[in-house]
Amino acid sequence: MMNLEFAFSPCPNDTFAFDGWVHKKIQADFAVQPALHDIWELNIQALKGRYPISKVSAYCLGKITKEYAMLPTGCALGFHAGPKLIAKRPLAAAKLSDYTIAVPGEHTSAHLLLEILLGKPKKIIFLPYHQIVPAILNGLCDGGVIIHETRFSYHQYGLIEVADLGELFSKEYGLPIPLGMVVIKRSLGKGFAQIITRIIQSSIAFAKMNPRSSLDYVTELSQEKDKAIIQKHIDLYVNADTYEISKQSLQAIETLFQVAIDRKLLDRSALEFMF
Repeated sequence: MMNLEFAFSPCPNDTFAFDGWVHKKIQADFAVQPALHDIWELNIQALKGRYPISKVSAYCLGKITKEYAMLPTGCALGFHAGPKLIAKRPLAAAKLSDYTIAVPGEHTSAHLLLEILLGKPKKIIFLPYHQIVPAILNGLCDGGVIIHETRFSYHQYGLIEVADLGELFSKEYGLPIPLGMVVIKRSLGKGFAQIITRIIQSSIAFAKMNPRSSLDYVTELSQEKDKAIIQKHIDLYVNADTYEISKQSLQAIETLFQVAIDRKLLDRSALEFMF
């Protein structure tokens, strides 16, 4: 059986969704060799064309559409919830030009949303997402954009929410917020992409039907070990659109990309993101 490299993050929504395939709990035409990376590194490797299949940020997807196509499964979309801008003290969200803000990677959806919805900060510091809370606490920055499990635990460190970028996007455009997608190299062909889509959908369906099956795998790799926080993260980002993306969510990706194109943050090739 062919061993296929698949790069994704160690965050609960990914490890939960893909556990069935990784650990051979489902029938699949191909065995998978997982490559686990922070979303920052996943995006960098996708820009280099490193992996045949990978999870990437929506913003990164818009930059790699000539080499990769998005699969209609495995997506993470927020519904009135997404990356959060947090700080030690209240910040004027409309005046980010006064502040230094930490962001979890240059090519992340969090970065794109920040600039689209709140404008460019005085200075941006790019850090892996798990280093952003310590950076705020240590005074390295005035605030930071958090993603993944940290959006449920930041208050434990005495930090406050300045803005929920997903909520702002949904309010502005009436659409869910695109966060992460699974992409496949176009050179592998549309037929092969359909096979991989069915495998991933089988893995997601297995996870939903057997939610405790992946518990050890998910907990081992999660930055947060609190099972309640892990479950909140899974419940938020593994939904019907993860199994098969809806027309509304496809429209959300197109809308996000069109806004980015209008602001010269992406070029028009971003709109050709599927086979």
